[in-house]
Amino acid sequence: MMCAQMLRLQKKQSKCFVTFYKPIERALDGLDNWYQKRLNWAVRHRRTIIAGCFGFFLLSLICAKGIGTEFFRHRQQSYFCSITMAYRSSRRTCPGIGSGIDRKVAEEI
Repeated sequence: MMCAQMLRLQKKQSKCFVTFYKPIERALDGLDNWYQKRLNWAVRHRRTIIAGCFGFFLLSLICAKGIGTEFFRHRQQSYFCSITMAYRSSRRTCPGIGSGIDRKVAEEI
């Protein structure tokens, strides 16, 4: 019974709908066929594809040498070195934690 619900007879489409939809359907089918052919070729020629990818990678490395640095931000030495720390005094915090953090920060810098 469920099969009968799923396989209902399709309603006949109007002439306007068919006129508009058929060219789109043909174009999409053509695109599917073109993609299938290209994908089959790529699967059968794996070495060529890998060599091409490697070649493009080397070409991009060569082209990267020509990129100027005028758009890169200048390094600021003090940009990462300023840290402001505020401690709350509370009975719940253990004494000595703050000094341990200060010591770790001083060692890292």
